[in-house]
Amino acid sequence: MDVALRAMDARLQATLKTMGHKVLNVQQDIKQMSKSVYKTERNMDLILPHFKVSLPTELPAAFPIKDGEELKEMDQLVKSDSGVFKQIVKALVGVGGNTIDEFIRRTMPRLMKNEFAKCCSVFGKKDDKIRLKDTVIFNSVFAAVKMNFATKECTEKDVESSMRKWLQTSRDRAGRSRYGQKKRQERDNATI
Repeated sequence: MDVALRAMDARLQATLKTMGHKVLNVQQDIKQMSKSVYKTERNMDLILPHFKVSLPTELPAAFPIKDGEELKEMDQLVKSDSGVFKQIVKALVGVGGNTIDEFIRRTMPRLMKNEFAKCCSVFGKKDDKIRLKDTVIFNSVFAAVKMNFATKECTEKDVESSMRKWLQTSRDRAGRSRYGQKKRQERDNATI
């Protein structure tokens, strides 16, 4: 009987020791997560000082932008009122994404219409394309990418590359490609 109690006591002590380690691990994880949240909040304050609004903030009513004239107007508004830029960035950070491509894919449709995206490129190298590089669209997306916890390590080059891919596929999203036309026809034929 005494041996059985000792064995049971040893097992109980081993279980308690294991549970104690698990509790310590959970406490350490919580501590790391709170540090991460603190760093994210601190980074937001450094990038956008003196601006306290809880996420998500709504984009201004002018979005999504439909043409080059609206883009110029928005650029002028942002130059005259920095609060608008901060509002746009906060709203985009709230949209989020786990990768740079996902972030761009989720935020760009909120900033510009697909029809307008077909007329744009990051650098505007072709004569008929509108350059986005130095506009409110590119600058706000880049600032939001740097504030997003999952994409904060991305460089300007990464944003340019991902945005270029998104802009290049605007024709496909509009159903202008052969594949898109074929898919639309199949869908229309299936519903008849």
